[in-house]
Amino acid sequence: NVDPPLPDDIDAIDSILSMKLKANQLTVHIENVTTIAKTIPTISISQHIFIHLLREEIVEIEKGISQPESPSSDHLRMLIAAHTALSPSIAAEALAVAVLSLATDSKEAPAQPIERVRALLRRVAAALGSSYDGYLL
Repeated sequence: NVDPPLPDDIDAIDSILSMKLKANQLTVHIENVTTIAKTIPTISISQHIFIHLLREEIVEIEKGISQPESPSSDHLRMLIAAHTALSPSIAAEALAVAVLSLATDSKEAPAQPIERVRALLRRVAAALGSSYDGYLL
């Protein structure tokens, strides 16, 4: 485990995360994401995974593909699996950094990313259920 990760490692992880899947491949894909989290349980890799999945979730929310009251999108299911595979402290820190990164990485009016991140946090909390520790976040 090298921290910061090597560019080749990030490229390989991005390739896995960016795969377009058929419905019957989701379980295997979730296992692949979980394997990455377990094999390289660093904050930077976990943060990278979370940012990718949360960005994809934001895209779905904005397109109206995933309803706000439904915390069961494919991206959130992968996030839940990765979050569960990590130690609570690494998962909380990586999630906090990912959310902060998404909140500050915007060229839009300040209120828009805040509302988007607020909605995303509600959705993440609902998806993670009892494993969500807002205090650690």
